[in-house]
Amino acid sequence: LSLPLSLALPLTGQMSPSSHRSLLLLSVLLLSLAAFELVSVDRFGVKDYCLTDRSNPATIPPSSTASFILFYTTCVFIGLGFISLCFLVDGKLSHLALYYCSLAVAWYMTVYPVLVLLKKILADSSCSQHANSISGHFNFHLYYIATLPYLSSLLLTHVHPISSDFRARFGVQVGVLEGSRRTRLFLQKLLRLVVIVTAIATLSRTYLYGYHSLLQIVYGSLFGLISQLVFVFATIVSRDSKTQELTRPVNAVTLTSSVVAIGVVVGLAHVYLGQPSPYSSIEGGFYLLTVAVAFFTASLVARQ
Repeated sequence: LSLPLSLALPLTGQMSPSSHRSLLLLSVLLLSLAAFELVSVDRFGVKDYCLTDRSNPATIPPSSTASFILFYTTCVFIGLGFISLCFLVDGKLSHLALYYCSLAVAWYMTVYPVLVLLKKILADSSCSQHANSISGHFNFHLYYIATLPYLSSLLLTHVHPISSDFRARFGVQVGVLEGSRRTRLFLQKLLRLVVIVTAIATLSRTYLYGYHSLLQIVYGSLFGLISQLVFVFATIVSRDSKTQELTRPVNAVTLTSSVVAIGVVVGLAHVYLGQPSPYSSIEGGFYLLTVAVAFFTASLVARQ
């Protein structure tokens, strides 16, 4: 029940940040109940069942590049979704939008190593020859599927209503501006819909081809949505309760510094436990780049 609810987030129109948070909480609650049922009861005996036995060469589906193409197609459209967010409000690059987008990516890459550690701790090797306890694919896709509509609603709360006097004086220009914004918002929703379609195609293969058990999929989905929920709470708390804006200059910089501090702690935990870095040199460089962009745009936001 919770997975369709989570996937429906981008299709429910333009929600307020608080409505998005409530729907996320409900999704996390339902997923938690599903995890509890699988771990404690498992009345259907399916928690560790692999739909395809990958240890038997005769039952492994024929190798195909379709799964890789689908995954990277989803990544491309997620990237396009972030780019469109940066121009959503006024049709020009917004420092605030770039800040939120880079912070969202930096936060995902900060908490992903926690998932890797949890895989080792849970030591569930169902459907695999190694610890594969949490589905990274479900974590990745559900995090970004939930993040894109939230950032859209967050940015649109900064658009102040146009007064009747202004409309009377500049009616034509106002109509053109609002029409242009509606077009950009439609494009944003269309990109999110494409992300959902390609994500469903990718995630169905994760289960149907036996890469993860049902319990591992629930854990991955739960981790992704909890990560997004933490991001939502952090961005809501850091904003002014009346104006809904980052009115205090310290907010943006402090929030970004907190993400970096958590990343340092997680990195030290990997070193202490003797675990290799979950990122390649290219991925690590991209992580540092997103953090640098978040800090740079945070300083610009603080000056506004």
